[in-house]
Amino acid sequence: MKAQRVENLSNAQRERLAYIDFRLYFFGEIGRPDLIDRFGMAPAGATRDLALYREIAPQNIIFDGSNKIYRIGQAFFPLFDHASQRVLSALALGFGDGVNGATQPLLPCESPTALSNPKMDVLAPVCRAIHAKRPVAIRYHSMSSGESERVIVPFALVDTQASVAELAQSAFVRGILLASTGPLVAVFLNDLLSSNIKASIVFWRLKNALPGHRAFSEHADADPRIDIAVLKKKVGEFPQSARDQNTCWYRLFQKHQSNVIVSDSHKRFLLFRDSSSLTLLILVISSIAATISGIPLGAQATVIGGLALQFLWLAISARNTGIRLVQNVLALESSNDGGKKK
Repeated sequence: MKAQRVENLSNAQRERLAYIDFRLYFFGEIGRPDLIDRFGMAPAGATRDLALYREIAPQNIIFDGSNKIYRIGQAFFPLFDHASQRVLSALALGFGDGVNGATQPLLPCESPTALSNPKMDVLAPVCRAIHAKRPVAIRYHSMSSGESERVIVPFALVDTQASVAELAQSAFVRGILLASTGPLVAVFLNDLLSSNIKASIVFWRLKNALPGHRAFSEHADADPRIDIAVLKKKVGEFPQSARDQNTCWYRLFQKHQSNVIVSDSHKRFLLFRDSSSLTLLILVISSIAATISGIPLGAQATVIGGLALQFLWLAISARNTGIRLVQNVLALESSNDGGKKK
């Protein structure tokens, strides 16, 4: 019955009643000055339109005599269908708040479609709270702690053209973006690390991390291929300090680096060393991404645990190949044909 009566009105009347409906729904109030400013009509005409709206939908509007303004009724139900995009346009730009008639573009054009439109029964009370500068109770769903009730004080609307799920999961999106770009960032950072820092990561030593620093005090005696007596004859008395040991060993390395045994073990050491430091960087970035995105703790533990095991395996491999490189050089030097290439 209401719809039929509204349809029998002129377009101009319906436009004005739609504006009254819009103001009540989204602002919670309307007065004669609002109609006068919007349509440039006389005060008497504004009074007639408000009376007509009240006659058609009495439950939607009540008169506040003390403030001489009409307010939204407790049993309000919109008399017109308010399309979300037109409502957002009206709220943001101040137009498009009338009757939702069919419109055609002036020129052929394509515009991206919003992934999700807000529900009017959700948007309307938020708008009324902003207009009245009052708090509003909401039901909030957090990805980490679940659903809860909260009281907020909204002060503005922000239309990102994104879906509600995207907004709710914005932290998740940031975490995924960080995780997807993390390996590239890790590769870049890995190139910036010095060889000493990478050695410290592999051998877990802050100072004198390279295996050459313990070439004569530890690694020479641990390899049965190395003839200690012959080696002492060739290099003299073994150096004692870590710095001197590494310097002495490096001179021997330069002498034998073209040997296939030494060059192969050197390449393997560098490969495992760089892979270890790269994995550690990815582990750190992934941990940050998992924390930001709110991934469940079980999934975080799986990802981080897997990367930690990978780092441990690569670090042990780097240690072993590094020590083997040191021993290969010493073994060649201590052999009778140490100067010959194989």
